[in-house]
Amino acid sequence: MKRDEVSGQSRIQSADTGLAGLRHLLETVPVGLCLMDRNLRFVHINKHLAEINGLPADEHIGRTLHEVIPEIAKIVTPTYREVIATGEATLDFEVRGVSPADPETERCWLVSHYPVRSEDGEVIGVSTAVLDITDRERASQARQQSEISHRRLLESTHAVPWQSDVASRCFTYIGPQVTPLLGFPPKDWYREGFWEERIHPDDRALTIRFCEAAARVEDNYQLEYRMIVADGSVVWVQDIVSVERVDGEPKTLRGFLVDVSERRVVQEQLRRSEERYRDLFENAPDMMASVHTETAEVQECNRALEEKLGLARGEILGRSVFDLYHPDSLARARKSFEQFQQSGEARDVELELRRKDGTRLEVSLNASAIRDVGGVIRLCRISWRDITQRKRAVEMLRAGETALRISEDHLRYLTGRLIAAQEEERRRLARELHDDLTQQLAGLAIDTGNLEQQWPDAPEAVRARLGEMRDRIAALSTHVHSISRQLHPSILDDLGLVSAVESECLLFSKREGIPVTFEPSNIPTTLPSDVALCLYRVTQESLRNIAKHAEAAEARISLQATGEEIVLSVGDSGAGFDPDEGRSARGLGLGSMEERVRLIHGRLSIDSEPGRGTIIEVRVPLSAGAG
Repeated sequence: MKRDEVSGQSRIQSADTGLAGLRHLLETVPVGLCLMDRNLRFVHINKHLAEINGLPADEHIGRTLHEVIPEIAKIVTPTYREVIATGEATLDFEVRGVSPADPETERCWLVSHYPVRSEDGEVIGVSTAVLDITDRERASQARQQSEISHRRLLESTHAVPWQSDVASRCFTYIGPQVTPLLGFPPKDWYREGFWEERIHPDDRALTIRFCEAAARVEDNYQLEYRMIVADGSVVWVQDIVSVERVDGEPKTLRGFLVDVSERRVVQEQLRRSEERYRDLFENAPDMMASVHTETAEVQECNRALEEKLGLARGEILGRSVFDLYHPDSLARARKSFEQFQQSGEARDVELELRRKDGTRLEVSLNASAIRDVGGVIRLCRISWRDITQRKRAVEMLRAGETALRISEDHLRYLTGRLIAAQEEERRRLARELHDDLTQQLAGLAIDTGNLEQQWPDAPEAVRARLGEMRDRIAALSTHVHSISRQLHPSILDDLGLVSAVESECLLFSKREGIPVTFEPSNIPTTLPSDVALCLYRVTQESLRNIAKHAEAAEARISLQATGEEIVLSVGDSGAGFDPDEGRSARGLGLGSMEERVRLIHGRLSIDSEPGRGTIIEVRVPLSAGAG
């Protein structure tokens, strides 16, 4: 062996002696660990890695990598050489192959190489961490998580091996991984008090007291605290500690520092999220509970559920959710829960809860699912909204609508009675005018004529005066007859609707100078009196509106009977109007027509717009009438 090789071997052995205290920890961790010199000869190997290689640990010492595991050596030798040449660690290098211990099975290892330096900084060897991840890939999720934790523990920026003296609290060894983690080289950590200085001031006293107390009574313990990085930033570390005792007293501490900052951040975010959720859940105005989907047991509830039901939380938790329902709602509650178990939700189910005093509380139920990571429903999140006021408002609204409908029906009844009474009064007045006043005027006219004949030699002035009286009496008689006809046309009762409408059209054309075309078709000779009177009045009012508002040159009226209804249409080519405005601005005309038509179960429609004329159409079923 060359002199420099002997010298390197000697230095490696010296370093190994300095690290002897770590062997207890290295032999117990489920990770293959070894130390090799620059010539890739085994200087130290733990039991776990020796078993992987299929040889006892002592048969490795002094032998080269190629001599022990030739096939694996071909894969990893370049990496070893690179670490020795550059002084830089290689992390998480994945190696696949077969080991002498199990040549039939291909296995997978996660390998990390770390340079080992002398006191003057020269690379004198390589330490290796080997984690067999084959079983992790095949094992259950729990085992996988465990092995992932071990792998992360050994990542250079997260897992820092260390050893310290209990009495002085000084580090006697710390791995090079501490530099990328906390920014200080290993040599700084050997100074007395350095570790305490780097602990966050808010955590320092509690951390030191905990470590001192735990070392006295525990063989293994762990804790988390904050440390100050060289750049002033803060990291959270987990310190995993093993205690070595001499004569029952703690002598040496060995452990790993792991960066858990990201986990702590996630935990803090999760804690805040849970606090926000808890606050929203607890202070929600709706009653809420979490219920086990299989047992229907209430596992949590909020304040609103306690207050609304008058129950203490202890009287709710642990009970079946069905105990909260009023007996009248129990069947529907069970059905909605069964539907939830099938679909994972329930929406707007109206039920009744039972208060402590036995009274009902009307609620609307909504339920959603809380699932585990596998998507299986574990909890049912139920919210009950108090709908007592809403139901009461709905009932009041329905009562109001019923009352309004009754009022409208009563108003229509009164309107019908009023129109009927009005028509009856018109008929009476028309009859009195026709039978009494008209006859008296006729007699007066005859008497005036007789007086003229009996007094032939009367002065001219008297004869002229008698002639004027006769003409005025005749004109008055015609006017009274017209008024009588407007009040109630006797022709409607005597000759029917068609003749009455035809007569009205002739009189309108003569009076207003507007020609009217009337086209009747298939109208029965007898119609119910209220139907005939309604259609006549609509015609009369429509012609009156044409004369007053339309400025039309002509008008047209159609009266037809189909198999099931009578259709009256009155149109003009005049100015037109907005029907919505017409109802409010044109007095009682249109409203009166609509009410008359409604009383005989008909329909009135108005088709009009400014500048395009107007068509008023009435449809009345042939079966309509006063009955």
